[in-house]
Amino acid sequence: MKKLVVLLVSILLLTSYAFSQQTKWVLDTEKNYLVPVGPCQYEDLRDRAFSEDMNIAANNYNLNADATVELAQVMASRSDTQYDIDVFFGAWCGDSQTWLPRFMMFAYTMEYKYQQPFNNVRLYGCDREKNCGIEGFKPEFVPTFMVYRVKNNERTLIGSVVEEPQERIENDILNIIKNN
Repeated sequence: MKKLVVLLVSILLLTSYAFSQQTKWVLDTEKNYLVPVGPCQYEDLRDRAFSEDMNIAANNYNLNADATVELAQVMASRSDTQYDIDVFFGAWCGDSQTWLPRFMMFAYTMEYKYQQPFNNVRLYGCDREKNCGIEGFKPEFVPTFMVYRVKNNERTLIGSVVEEPQERIENDILNIIKNN
């Protein structure tokens, strides 16, 4: 009986965790399709009305290999420091549809090719009013890529890329990290 109770409690906890992590979708009335609002995973964005535009943006982009190699070297030289990136985007927004997939390609390259992953990459979908699921916070523009240094369990905002990179997403993030 005790094993059955433990099993049932475990199933209940796992089920509540799984449902609490589901992406919230709302209808964008201008585009007439569902968009994520709040925390989500990049995988949640596949096979959606806006996915084709995101795929085109990713397929038409070549990462700057020099910038990714340099960033991998900078990160490797700072073994006591990690980096988090919070991304606020609107699936309805052309700039987000362009820069989010390019950023994700860059993040995956850092992790799998150079073994220098960012500590955490958190994605937050925003509606047209910039509600992003964080109480009291609305980014002014989307996409916004907020870069944090994490050292000695202290998370410090060191820079951001807002709307469009000044150069390229990988160059801008390299410059933020290298100079902080």
